[in-house]
Amino acid sequence: VALHILAQNASCSDPRRVSANTSTIDLVQLLEWKFKEELLNIRIHGNPLTSYYQLSLDVLALCQVNGHFSPAIASTLLSPGQKKYYFDTKFSVDTAAVSVLAQICLLTTGQSLPPKVHQKIRQNVQWLVDKILAEKNSSGVIGNIYSTGLAMQALSVSSSYLEPGAWSCLKTLQRVLDEIPRGTFNNPMAASQILPSLEGNSYLNVSRLNCSMDSGKENHLPLPTPRPTSSTSRPPSISVTYTVADGVNNTFNDSISVTVPQGSVFFKVMEEAQNKDPNKFSFTYTWYSWGPYITSVRGLKADNKKRTYWQLLSNGISLSKGAGDYVVSQGERLEVRFSIY
Repeated sequence: VALHILAQNASCSDPRRVSANTSTIDLVQLLEWKFKEELLNIRIHGNPLTSYYQLSLDVLALCQVNGHFSPAIASTLLSPGQKKYYFDTKFSVDTAAVSVLAQICLLTTGQSLPPKVHQKIRQNVQWLVDKILAEKNSSGVIGNIYSTGLAMQALSVSSSYLEPGAWSCLKTLQRVLDEIPRGTFNNPMAASQILPSLEGNSYLNVSRLNCSMDSGKENHLPLPTPRPTSSTSRPPSISVTYTVADGVNNTFNDSISVTVPQGSVFFKVMEEAQNKDPNKFSFTYTWYSWGPYITSVRGLKADNKKRTYWQLLSNGISLSKGAGDYVVSQGERLEVRFSIY
């Protein structure tokens, strides 16, 4: 919902009046309700229904559209914490970056904040910025290449929290530009996180768009001319080993050899394994902004309340790409492992 609100704002549409079939939806009111549900779940279970990444997005979106929420509660919610900003033992640059954007929004909207809340937010941002900077490497990447776009946005809007020379924006930008021809950001969500920084902007600029400049204008973009597709031969097949394992309760650990066309993604391997042996390799998934997200394997469901999820690995190493984006290779050892974050 938060991303939909940002998208509506970016397209100069009112997120409080979104047409859906024959009715109108108030996305802001819906997000306010969902945010309250998240806070209630934290009070009862100690964890959000979704994640602190999503909560940071919620605060950012509500801040941009002047939604009803408490900045004081938000400042406490987004304060430093192991469970908030670490995924397993690894610091989540994505979560930290969105949290910085959300809290900078709170500081710059012109809303009068109590001195203690203002100070708390500044302390939060400083801690997060320091942690983000600690994740940059010599090539300019911050965290991994996919978290770099959000990190660039966060650091660009929090420059007053950086020591001189602490970060070379040009170096990071050049690394991003080098990756574009390689198809690294072909996923629409990955592209959406990189594009603002390429224009010297961030998600905070969404609320500053001058929509009146486009008022009364009609934009007629030329439609691309369809090109005939030439027939191509079938790609060669490759074989991989696919494993499903319960890494929390140790109730199962099964492997299977799977053959798929060269160029296939992880998700295709999962489908083929399920077709060959549904008793051992069945799975369910849901679609989200990055593509298919695995919700259960063999009936064992991921549960945010218990901080469990299905981790994707290749040759024992956790993947930074999702099941719908990671292209597998000949002889690779792929695994979906039930884990705790």
